[in-house]
Amino acid sequence: MYHIGKCPQKYNGEQDSDEFHQYRHHNPLESCAAMDYHDYIEYNKVDLLEVNAYKSDSSSVESRVEIDDEHFAFTKSYDGYDSTNDNDLDDGDEYQVSTAISKLQIKLNVLINAHKASIKLYDDIVGLFNDYITSPHFDKCARLKRRKQFVQSIEESYNVSQLRPRNANVLLHDGSIVTVPVFDARSMIMDLLSNPSLINQSNIAAGYNIFNGDVDETHEANSKYGEIHTGNDWLPARDHFCRPHSDKDNDMPVALVVFGDKSHTDLHGALAVTPLIFTLTMFNQAARSNPKFWRPLGYIPNLSYGKNKADKTSTTNKLQDEHNCLATILESVRVIHRKGGFRACVLGREVTIKVWVHFFIGDTEGNNKWLGHFPGNKRGVHRP
Repeated sequence: MYHIGKCPQKYNGEQDSDEFHQYRHHNPLESCAAMDYHDYIEYNKVDLLEVNAYKSDSSSVESRVEIDDEHFAFTKSYDGYDSTNDNDLDDGDEYQVSTAISKLQIKLNVLINAHKASIKLYDDIVGLFNDYITSPHFDKCARLKRRKQFVQSIEESYNVSQLRPRNANVLLHDGSIVTVPVFDARSMIMDLLSNPSLINQSNIAAGYNIFNGDVDETHEANSKYGEIHTGNDWLPARDHFCRPHSDKDNDMPVALVVFGDKSHTDLHGALAVTPLIFTLTMFNQAARSNPKFWRPLGYIPNLSYGKNKADKTSTTNKLQDEHNCLATILESVRVIHRKGGFRACVLGREVTIKVWVHFFIGDTEGNNKWLGHFPGNKRGVHRP
């Protein structure tokens, strides 16, 4: 709701009230969403010089202008106000003037509303900038970079360009091509193994040797099923992919737990994507429940986008298209295995890292697709 300002001058015949109130050209009953950005800013502008001139010409004791609407409040008492020093006004003062900081906050609020973002984002941005402005490292001459420039500079500064995904083209059965974002498995694994906040004793499964995969049978935690290495298939898998430990060759088992599930980013499911992420079996259950211990391998796009319910594509072709995307995403894991692993330094020790997928986790629908099963979980369901 918009309140017309209480201005005694509009009742004075010496000055035309319409001329004095030209800035209020917007219909008070019309939503501010109907205005574009520039009209909104012009609507909130107040000419302080004109108001001060009115104050000097008026002999009325009610020399006060008050404009109050949903988006901007302007309340001014002119006794003792120095327009050359707006910084003396605090949030608790009676004086609120149309300074540059007020206009900046108006523009920020309009920008957030235009992008339909959460209104709490406004307070978060204001708090972020206030913390920077009041910090001892504040530089008034520094200019903020655009997003792409900033990300590129951070990549170069911390040497993490290898973590950037690449876009791979996958050919589908009908000759069309889809783009699949793919991450390098070796870079993602080393990002986990080289992070001291992740690779420490508090995050490693109890009774497990990360350098050779041995299980301490005398440890109390290994007396029952619990962590992944306590399962019956851990030692056989370790012995299959890693050579026996010796002084010359130290094979470090790095087994992956891969998770994938289709996720919708819109209401109708058109913008659906299937992320493929992984963690390491050496981490304990508490660490594996933390998103910081997971890394992406790739994203399978919505292969049925643009196709209605009358789509006649056979189930075999649908599954084959998804498996082609899976093969592209997991190619970097296969390359590591074919090369016999790769050399790396983990916690100050030179090792040969051996990588394999220990198991996949997901829901029934996703597992059926990855195993090549027909949809459903009833008896008699088999591969097409």
